[in-house]
Amino acid sequence: MTEEIETDRLLHQEVDSQDRTAGMKLSGVLELNPGQVVADRYKVIEEIGRGGMSVVYQVLHVSLQRELALKTIDTSEVKDATWRRFQQEAKATSLLDHPNLITVHDYGLLEQRYPYFVMDLIEGTTLSKRIESKGSPKLEEALRLFIQICFGLAYAHDLGIVHRDIKPSNIMLCKTHCGHWQFNSKNR
Repeated sequence: MTEEIETDRLLHQEVDSQDRTAGMKLSGVLELNPGQVVADRYKVIEEIGRGGMSVVYQVLHVSLQRELALKTIDTSEVKDATWRRFQQEAKATSLLDHPNLITVHDYGLLEQRYPYFVMDLIEGTTLSKRIESKGSPKLEEALRLFIQICFGLAYAHDLGIVHRDIKPSNIMLCKTHCGHWQFNSKNR
């Protein structure tokens, strides 16, 4: 039987500045500043998302000169079991190699206390913001998006990974070269 691994960020990333919770401070999250270098290799460019339990930053891998996203997790409730699950999720997510899924490239602890992971940086908007600004997509576009989402989920499920928080605000969209919206595309 395949082990199911819960994750809150296999298929999405909080990068739409309109999705931020303005001014909200999390009690156990390490606040990072632009220009700051963390984990000896990631230079913070800017904060790009903030949720109930995490903050996401756009970072530059200093030696590779590659822009990525670094997510810090609220540590006010981190216990050994939580840290073990976080490590398991990061390792499992790092195995994903699919055009509709974000891959985790690194993870660890900042200052020996604050869990983080580094993932693909996807520039775009969330499905919820797209619906809010332009209304529900037409059937043809909705089907195109739904098929891509299903392909990504099926791939993850085949590896025993289950995303347990699928909702429009957790689905990233980016424009293709043809001007169509595409679900969480990696630029390869």
